[in-house]
Amino acid sequence: GTFETALTSNKFYSSLALKNKNILVPKSILITKPGDYDMPAEKVIVKPNSEGSSIGITSQSVCFDRIAMNKQIKKLLKQFSEVIVEEYIPGYDVTCFVIGNEKIILNEVLVISHHNKFIFSDEVMSYKDHLLGTRTFHSSEGILTKSTEDEIKQTSINIKNELNIYDFCRIDYRITTDNKVFFLEINTVPAISNDSQVGVICNNLGIKFDEFIDLIVQTVTERFSHE
Repeated sequence: GTFETALTSNKFYSSLALKNKNILVPKSILITKPGDYDMPAEKVIVKPNSEGSSIGITSQSVCFDRIAMNKQIKKLLKQFSEVIVEEYIPGYDVTCFVIGNEKIILNEVLVISHHNKFIFSDEVMSYKDHLLGTRTFHSSEGILTKSTEDEIKQTSINIKNELNIYDFCRIDYRITTDNKVFFLEINTVPAISNDSQVGVICNNLGIKFDEFIDLIVQTVTERFSHE
């Protein structure tokens, strides 16, 4: 729906909505004009509030002091109307692709490596990295514990239901080394191609790309047949 689309494209308000449902989210503040702001955490990432694909993110996005943070805020506000300052959570980059409505027919967790690393302490996936395709998707098996993977899958279903998302979505997380699951953002129009995370999912599950597309079509047609 229109409201759900607007909510999920807004990092700050989607996180706020889920925080009220007891889902872990990083501390954050929303900023619309330059100023001298206090940091919400010891280490933060400054990024556009309503952009995807790492747009607006560079190596300067991670800030360790208030001066650097406010400088980055001022810089981004010249290009974007809203900026979110978010607590930087060290850990694994994880994404979960979900297909289904009342019945979930696919719920696959992948771990992302980039800069030749799995666990990140202050690195970011910049817009340049995104364009160059430097990240790699991996099966979570052997990287995350089974209980953590199960928690991510259940949290993804809870988020999908709480935000009233139909058919399919991709949800991004940061998982700490002590297995805390932090929601970062949700994408209701994720990339669907053989060279995106979908190609890795197909390989992991032993299905063809057109079979993956069939799962989405099946989910949509079943929803309309019930309305």
